[in-house]
Amino acid sequence: MAITPTHLTVGQLFQQNFIFRVPKYQRYYAWGDEQIEDFLKDLEVCLAKRTIGQLQHHFLGGIVTVSTPTPGSVRRNVEVIDGQQRLATFSIFAHELAKAMRNLAAACDPNAPDCPAAFLLTTADALWRQYESFPDTVALQVEEIPRLELSKPDKIFFEQMMAEQAPAATRRSHEMLLQAKNEIAKKLAEMVANGSDVQKAQRLSDLMQVLATDWTVIHMGTDQRSEAYMLFQVLNDRGTGLTEGELLRARTLEILDNGGTNAQSQIVEDAWDAILAGNPEDIGEGLRWIYSSYEAKRPGKTTLFDEFMDKRFPMHTAAQLTGQQAADVVSTTIGLKGDFERMAAILEGRWPYAVPVQQVTAWDRDRLRLLIPELKLNICMPLLIAASSLSQTVFADVVHVLERFMYRYKVVVNARIEPAAKVFLAHAKIIRDQPANFTVAALSVALKVLQDQHAPEALFRNRLDEQKYTNSATTKPLKYLLLTLDAYEPWSAAGGAGVPTANKTTVADFSANTLEHVYAQNAPNFDPAMTDLVHMLGNLAVLSPADNGAVGNLPFAAKRAVLANSPSPLNRKLATANAWGPAEVNARQTYLKDLAVKVFAL
Repeated sequence: MAITPTHLTVGQLFQQNFIFRVPKYQRYYAWGDEQIEDFLKDLEVCLAKRTIGQLQHHFLGGIVTVSTPTPGSVRRNVEVIDGQQRLATFSIFAHELAKAMRNLAAACDPNAPDCPAAFLLTTADALWRQYESFPDTVALQVEEIPRLELSKPDKIFFEQMMAEQAPAATRRSHEMLLQAKNEIAKKLAEMVANGSDVQKAQRLSDLMQVLATDWTVIHMGTDQRSEAYMLFQVLNDRGTGLTEGELLRARTLEILDNGGTNAQSQIVEDAWDAILAGNPEDIGEGLRWIYSSYEAKRPGKTTLFDEFMDKRFPMHTAAQLTGQQAADVVSTTIGLKGDFERMAAILEGRWPYAVPVQQVTAWDRDRLRLLIPELKLNICMPLLIAASSLSQTVFADVVHVLERFMYRYKVVVNARIEPAAKVFLAHAKIIRDQPANFTVAALSVALKVLQDQHAPEALFRNRLDEQKYTNSATTKPLKYLLLTLDAYEPWSAAGGAGVPTANKTTVADFSANTLEHVYAQNAPNFDPAMTDLVHMLGNLAVLSPADNGAVGNLPFAAKRAVLANSPSPLNRKLATANAWGPAEVNARQTYLKDLAVKVFAL
């Protein structure tokens, strides 16, 4: 690889005839509070040293570029492979420094014998020429070329911002650019807030010297375009690896350069913009879920990018794309965007369909929220993402099977999840490859085998006895169990024959409802016989916030009226007891376990 590394100051880097261009596959401006704060701290440290005559080079990292010659011009266009964040921030700092100089020049007393106005204006113009604009001569015409051009989504905003045109920020990267500009301007104002005009001018001059001569970088340049992507994978301007999503975006856009159209590239770029708008960690996990749903196996911890390209974009090895291959790049990326949109909805517990059908009730849709955001059983995500491409009724049935299986198998029994994950991925692949061959019945049968092996009835019963209220752990699993059993209690009271059938007319507010001890844990004259029973499932009930506040630590006799008027069938059943002691708790414990065994059996 022909790379020429050069250690030089920032001023030397910008004194050359480089025109920096950020290519379309690069990430957008991403320096936030922490990075700008560090930048300004570096500035303060270097200024302090320069003020006392202790000049010292301060290394700020690497800049990697690929030359793209411009015929008939003396300028050297270079693509910025690594260093966009630094270059943009250097440019913003130089711009704000020049502006501070002009403002100070305007405020100086022109009649003062030591007025620094002329120096300030001349230096401000030199800063603009060195860091912002390059006078290019082509065919006897002089044209001002921006020294730095950001990638498409940031390009116009950055140009308008640097021209002080107050552009409206329409994306997060715009907000971060504007924030960087404002924070730098604020810091410069603080640095020249005190002193005479000459002292202020000297301080601004020192700041210019910090940028020009004290700060250094390593510039690594290559003239081989084919080497750019390799550099892009292993280097970046934040000192950590690029995310898999950013790499996939880069590679898909690059391969479209060899056979795709501009319109296709724009579609793919827009799709990736939508995909990459979220949290990088969530995007990385989402790519793994989606890959797994297609391949029925998890990718390697460090090989997701390579495996994803090989399996989802196999045309990436072609020297020149055919028309069909280019179309496949587009359709695959659009499909990936759809997967991410549905994934985002599922993770939030939202129904991943635009308009719910009548056959799928609000109760059915709420099961998704309980499964993922509340119980956080994200191991189901590959199958759910794949299943969300099917009809709503099938998806609802998948959710219901997973919910009942996972509560018994994982939440209560805590059986090994790997066998279940294999089943999930195998059925996700069936959906991806042959959706017409997927059936919820086959999924249920496969999971029942695991349930019978690893979470049999006897073990499930024993583990339910271990499900107790605790002040130090989440009560969501207990609340979920009672609310779910509540929906099936009318079926059980009617004889419990056949397939368990839920009452779907009411959707309980999971977040608002609270767990209540039927026999209060802080009851006056606490019965020692209740010591081991007070936190058991049989002594717990789910109440609305108002009802919970009404009953508090009251004795059972005082709670009966509230329980009797509760919308909960289980609570109304509680109210039929004449007293509440160890015998009643144990009897209710047995009843709830019997009901749970029937409800959570596949």
